[in-house]
Amino acid sequence: NAALDYDRSMVKERRDPIVPPTDEAVEEMIARCGGNFARVVRFLAQTGMRQQEAVTLTRSQCNKAAGTVTLYNTKNGRPRTITLSREAGDTLWGTVAHIKSKVVFWQGDDGLPYANFSSRFALINSGQKSGEDLGFRCHDLRHRYAIKELESGRDIYDLSKHLGHSSVKTTEIYLGYVAGG
Repeated sequence: NAALDYDRSMVKERRDPIVPPTDEAVEEMIARCGGNFARVVRFLAQTGMRQQEAVTLTRSQCNKAAGTVTLYNTKNGRPRTITLSREAGDTLWGTVAHIKSKVVFWQGDDGLPYANFSSRFALINSGQKSGEDLGFRCHDLRHRYAIKELESGRDIYDLSKHLGHSSVKTTEIYLGYVAGG
């Protein structure tokens, strides 16, 4: 197999540049959403969680006394516990529980979790109703969170663990985007 003999070290990985959304763009997106959808967007911006982690978050995963959330449905399959900021805790605990639902951020009369969250996010973000595209993806909220945390002086190893990166090398990508870095 010729692919096995190919020296991949000669090829640099190409990543699109990270362009985190501004605070104003995030607030505009939240204003466009409304309801629990807006709460999910705010929570994603406040925690850096992956979209699927937040959308499937259940009340049983949340520990109000400790101010933590334990995530079991993670990208790498390993559970992790993250500590919430005061603002993220306020968003989480301020979300009204649905009598029929286990998920924190529910929709509809049956309290179902959001399906196709990324598609809905993109549709709202595109400005189909307002005419203005805010120009960022849902995952860009995660990038924004990581950059802001590093700018505030957070330890990169702690941040890497919080984000669920399997290697701190992944988190190091954000160092190139830190103001003054």
